[in-house]
Amino acid sequence: MDAFINGLAYTLSYLPISVQAKTWRTLANAAVYTGGGGAYEERPLNTKAGPVRLLMYKPETSTAKAPWPVYYNIHGGGWTIGRPEMDNFWCRRVADEVGCVVVAVDYCKAPEHPYPEALEQCYEILRWIADTSADGGATLCSLNPEKVAIGGFSAGGNLTLTTALKFIQDKDISAKLVLLNAIYPAIDLVTPYADKMKRVSPHVQTKSIPEPMAHLYNVAYTVPGREGEPLCSPKYASNGDLAQFPRTLVLAADLDCLYVEAQEFADQLRQAGVDVVFQLYPNSIHGFTYRRPGQPDYNPETKEASIVLSMSELKKAFA
Repeated sequence: MDAFINGLAYTLSYLPISVQAKTWRTLANAAVYTGGGGAYEERPLNTKAGPVRLLMYKPETSTAKAPWPVYYNIHGGGWTIGRPEMDNFWCRRVADEVGCVVVAVDYCKAPEHPYPEALEQCYEILRWIADTSADGGATLCSLNPEKVAIGGFSAGGNLTLTTALKFIQDKDISAKLVLLNAIYPAIDLVTPYADKMKRVSPHVQTKSIPEPMAHLYNVAYTVPGREGEPLCSPKYASNGDLAQFPRTLVLAADLDCLYVEAQEFADQLRQAGVDVVFQLYPNSIHGFTYRRPGQPDYNPETKEASIVLSMSELKKAFA
């Protein structure tokens, strides 16, 4: 990670968790790149889990026709920061290249809204996507509930997997999940981050998320005693539940200590009989898909490769 980010993370670590979260939000909102989205619709939605803001991206260049396949995008930010606009470039590219509607969710943030509140909101948006009533997304926006893929980055990768797991457990949404795309996801919120760092080389440690920042994310989001619930840490899901996952992409970065648990989870899925694609990108840090020219650790080759792989898998899933 950047030297500035590392230094700031250690400086802020002495402040209360709520103050740290608000400070990082302010900094992130000022610095985040939101270009590349083109035209998109902002849609407020009232759900059983509270009010939620959605962004919807329709294809501008595709010849595909409605009802649209859906890519449901869940942004990252350690469950505490971030907003869907940070994925504008990604959502626009998915919509145009794949020929689908992208629904991006602005879920509630911790620590004000700890686990499982963000998950519950994400799940209710999946319900809306599949809803064929007059007020449901399938009807209002011509969405195809038989062709739904879910994907997300980092904490969004965690919420991608746990939303799918809740879908499998609750069985109260009539939809078909055709693909999951978890990009450098957080899988295990039980194991202390310091222990995760010990599993990688000193060089990878220096490039990974700083320990104080990872600590903030985990403490803000989790509830003591519930970190090991599968809907919080998908590592602890049963083989029976995992066996019901659709084809799943797990993309990781080799300069990110989270790649170890991502690879182990891909192995878990494979052992449960799931069709899995695991890709470890070399010389890439956590968040490499967001890096832009001139920024430290920008790797255009692996950034583009991860996008191309995702697009290819989505096209096959929606065919």
